[in-house]
Amino acid sequence: MLPDHIWNAFASHYDIRLGGEMTTPIPLQQVEQAVPIQLPGYYYDHPKLREGNGPRILYQGELTKDVIVLTHGFTDSPYYMQDVASRFFEAGCNVILPLLPAHGLKEPDEAIRSEELDNRWRNTIDASIAVARLLGKRVSIGGFSTGGVLSLNKILRHSEMIDGGLFLFSAALSLGRLADKVGDSEIAEWLVGFFLDHTAVIGEGPDPYKYPILPASVASEVVEIIQEGNTILKDVKTLPQAVFAAHSHHDKTAEIQGVIDFLSHHVSPEKQLFFPIKDEKVMHATLPLKTAVPIDLTLVAPNEKSPKRRKIKQEDWLKHVAANPHFEEMMNQAINFFQQKVQGG
Repeated sequence: MLPDHIWNAFASHYDIRLGGEMTTPIPLQQVEQAVPIQLPGYYYDHPKLREGNGPRILYQGELTKDVIVLTHGFTDSPYYMQDVASRFFEAGCNVILPLLPAHGLKEPDEAIRSEELDNRWRNTIDASIAVARLLGKRVSIGGFSTGGVLSLNKILRHSEMIDGGLFLFSAALSLGRLADKVGDSEIAEWLVGFFLDHTAVIGEGPDPYKYPILPASVASEVVEIIQEGNTILKDVKTLPQAVFAAHSHHDKTAEIQGVIDFLSHHVSPEKQLFFPIKDEKVMHATLPLKTAVPIDLTLVAPNEKSPKRRKIKQEDWLKHVAANPHFEEMMNQAINFFQQKVQGG
């Protein structure tokens, strides 16, 4: 049983954010989700959250030598990191899967347009690391996409708090040269959001664990974090943490070059392992998935009158939620790297 003081430290962050008091834990095995998890853990639920989208802890039943915080990406939820988290749990870690502000909500539109979203994301990472310190002696951090760049950002802000490793999966260290340069300026928001930001961001869609509409101008919040990291890295020659990174050459959301540049300039060769994937079937969101996300195809382009065009759109959706055929090899390398470079095995 997870000690009360640890659960209360974990849950209070979400109680304050969502509005609640003394939320009780739900055993993770009882949570209704597309792929049930059989590992012991605890889940935070709230009426404002979509089913199966809440934050969670995988718990070994005791404090462990190693604990890792693994954060999901922009517009999705902890479900997208669950397969990766399971492998770290099997390697002996307690694992925290936080839920970023404005994510996993039934009605996300107002929250996801907050001008302070990047700061709120940082606060959630900070709170998660504080809980991690209660769950284990040595803390590692990592994440998918935005969760990856937030993990690096935490190290750059408070390096002494991460005495384990950094694990990056499709990390958004670069969104492209133009986006990385212009950041959150007015021209950037116009460039990335002229069309999509006039459409409300809704929670319900084909994918039960990701919003169906991408609020593109909010990418400027991600860019702020990228830029902050780049500024700090100018004064950082080499990170002390070991770094594992997996990325697809066919990632059109987060450029692989950003990860390559980071590893080559700021991580010593003996402390890094890069797992590039050249398989064109592995896109941005598919990389951390052992099992495909089951989506509701009836909700894909429901108003499209042409059956042919609708089928094309459905097939495109399926490509972006497919399982990574290289998942096992990727995670075998990630765990071996963790055992060798973090645990010293």
